Amino acid sequence: MRSTRWVMRLAGLSLVVACGGSDASSPTPAFPALDGAWSIQGTFNDFAANVASFSGTVTFDQPSRNQPEITATASVTVVISGSSSTLTVISAPAITTAGLLTFNLNVPNAASTWAFTGSVSGTAANGTHVLAGSGSSFPGVWQATHP
Repeated sequence: MRSTRWVMRLAGLSLVVACGGSDASSPTPAFPALDGAWSIQGTFNDFAANVASFSGTVTFDQPSRNQPEITATASVTVVISGSSSTLTVISAPAITTAGLLTFNLNVPNAASTWAFTGSVSGTAANGTHVLAGSGSSFPGVWQATHP
């Protein structure tokens, strides 16, 4: 009886080694897919879109969907009352396993901040943003898509 059990265990071990284990499927990545260029656009709550808005591209570099580390760059043009400025630097990008995305789009005025918070689901993301500085803040909404 003991030798039969040993032979069965040995056969099972051989099967695992030959087939790579009993679970042929790969584990689901922990973090949403961000890697690549996302088209982003948004508006400010207190202004019509033709007065103040932004659009462009945010590009995320996500080395692994199993780790939280991401980096990002941008080419986002902000139009305010007919004048435009293109911003390219993103700081503090972060993603959670639940798909909460946060980042700051750096503005030329060092006394100002522009913080973005949103959620990622598949190839779409959306959320809110706040441009703040000099005692004022300008909140709004944003959307992004990833082909």
